[in-house]
Parts: sequence; structure tokens; C-alpha cells
Amino acid sequence: MENERSPRIGPGLRLLALLIVAGLVLLAGVWLVDGRSVLEKLLTRLALPVGLIWLALLLQTAWAIVRRRWLPALLAGVTWMVLGVAGNDWFADMLIWNLVDEYATVDPFTAPPLDTVILLGGGTRHSIGDRAELGHSGDRVGLAARLYHAGQVDEIICTGTRIEGLTPGGKDPAELAETLLVGLGVPPNVVSKSPGRDTSSEMRQLAETLDPDRRVGVISSAWHMPRVMRLAERNGLALIPIPADFRVADVSRQPETFGAWLYGLVPNVESLKTSTVCYREWLASLVNR
Repeated sequence: MENERSPRIGPGLRLLALLIVAGLVLLAGVWLVDGRSVLEKLLTRLALPVGLIWLALLLQTAWAIVRRRWLPALLAGVTWMVLGVAGNDWFADMLIWNLVDEYATVDPFTAPPLDTVILLGGGTRHSIGDRAELGHSGDRVGLAARLYHAGQVDEIICTGTRIEGLTPGGKDPAELAETLLVGLGVPPNVVSKSPGRDTSSEMRQLAETLDPDRRVGVISSAWHMPRVMRLAERNGLALIPIPADFRVADVSRQPETFGAWLYGLVPNVESLKTSTVCYREWLASLVNR
């Protein structure tokens, strides 16, 4: 019985050992070339849930190939590849750059002042203890406050109505943004609210209430701005784009070290978030929303 099993176990263990040795060689290379700090960052990213799942899928793929189980190998391998591509820094940056490229040079602080700025909802969250907090796209709110204090805008309209089925006990995004703006020193009489459960309904509502003779800008995440402008045009609104929340570190890529390159290849939750918002924007364009 042992003789029958050894041919199956032997190749699997050898492949596992080969993968471990290759991994250790790469880690040793990072340590020698870039130092201990970079190695610790890389190991931390590998030890986080997304990194662990990615490594487990790689081992599962290799083991299934050794055992000649082609369907499990295909499923695990494709899943490993999709997670590795969608979750790595390089691919996520490439995706989002295609959305924000058009707005990279926009500087609202050097442009002529605006009568009104529309602050689209999505940069806040209703937190524990009835707190209004900045969310992942909170740069939107910060930019609106900075524009007011710089004398670039006279009025700020916050948009967004919560969806009852998702947040039955929460507050509207418009209300949360208003609270945060007042907390950042914007006078309450400068801030108003406008309803809308998504970007489409927000644009429809604004088309009914905005004065067409006023100079109006719209603040949203740069990656969301192409959809905003498309929907604004559909509703007859001539809005000036004011992008925030680019989620791209720098336009010009500097040469990367070996450790930084390897670190960027390891999938992580932040890059998955970035890829996800890109997929969502493209899906919205497909359904014309």
C-alpha cells in the first residue's frame, strides 16, 4: 500500500518544497537589496487575509496539478489569477488612471470663483454614537470646505438620500455632509441639501432646482466624475467638474525598487477596493446609469 501511495505524495511534496524555496529566495533577495523594513512590510501584506487566500489558492492549484485533478486545478488557478490581478497595486492604478486622467490637471483654486458647488454624497458615513464621519471618499467634503474658506464658492449644496432598505436607521448622506461642513467652519446658512438616492436621481433633482444663469461646479471623486458629467449633460446641466479623491499616488511613476515591485504584486484589500469602484463605474456606463 505504501509503495502505491509514494508516487502521488512524492511529487506533491517536492513541488511544495520548490515553491517554499522559491518564496524564501525572493524574500531573501528583498532583505538583501532593500532592507529589513521593506521585507517586514511585504511579509505583513502576505499575512493579511487577502494575501493568505492568494497563497492558499496557489498551493491548491499546484497540488491539484500534481494529482492530475484538472478541473480543481483550473478553478483554483483561475481564481488565484483573478485575485492576483484585480488585487495588486499596479493593475488597480492602471484601471483608475483611465478614469481620472482627464481631470488630473484640474485646479479649482486657480479657476474663477463659483456661485454654487454641488457636493455629491458618498464621502461620509453614519458611525457609532450618532457620529458623522468622513468615509473612504471623504476628500470630497474636505475639498468643499477648503473651497469655501478660499473664497472660491458662495453656496454648497449637499446631495444624497439614504436607501431605507440598506440603512433604515441611518442619516442621509446630505445631512452627514452638512454636519461635517459646519464642523469644518462653513456657516450653516451657506449649506443646503438636495435629495437623490443615486447619481441619476441627484442629477434629475438638480436640473429642476438649479438656476441656469449661475456658475455651478460639482465635487465628486475623480474616478466617478466621467459618470457625473455624462448624467449632468443628459439632464441639461452645464456643471464644472471639481475632482477629489483620485486614489492615485502620483501621475509620473518613479523607478521602483525590487521590494516595492514585489510588494505591489501581492493582492490587498485597498487595491481590490480600487478595482471594484472601477468595475462599478464601467458597469454603470454599460447600463447607461
